Amino acid sequence: MGGAGRRALAWARGTRIDHVRPEAPARPIRVALDFPSPIGQLELLHAALDRLIGRALEHPRRRGKSVRGLRVSASLEDGGSWSIRAIAREPTSEPERLGAFLRSRIALDRPRRAVETLRLELFRFGPASAQTGLFDPKEGAARALGSLETKDGELLPAFRRAARLLRLRLGGAALFRVLELEPNSRIPERRHALMEIA
Repeated sequence: MGGAGRRALAWARGTRIDHVRPEAPARPIRVALDFPSPIGQLELLHAALDRLIGRALEHPRRRGKSVRGLRVSASLEDGGSWSIRAIAREPTSEPERLGAFLRSRIALDRPRRAVETLRLELFRFGPASAQTGLFDPKEGAARALGSLETKDGELLPAFRRAARLLRLRLGGAALFRVLELEPNSRIPERRHALMEIA
């Protein structure tokens, strides 16, 4: 098994003990926006927040990570401060989802006075959320309906390619679809049939 096998055997027997190195916590990413005159309208605050989210997501330290924890704070007119802290259930790096999430939190606890400076901090990160999909975005309508077929009844090309690769890898039929033959038949075997997906 080579060197890796000898190391695994030593770890299993307890003769080799490596030091555990903790993962260094990621430093928070902070961005801020100063307003020339204090703003009190919620729509302007949301637009400024969207801009801050875009700037924070473009930060080089955020690359390869999704965002889970966010903190929005503000310096208010005539002194004082305001802040909200939010932890997302699902880590994401999509600006639209983060914006909608923070807007819903701001709706519950909005600043009491006009805002002079708005700050956004990303402080908790998750794994990379850039996931390559099996399906082309153009085929999203079929996926939204839970179908693997296009409007013409054909299988989605990406799914057909994936099924072909799976059949080659496994050396035989791997995926089947259920076809309705005689739904009113008294014999169960005649009602439906399995057809291999090519």
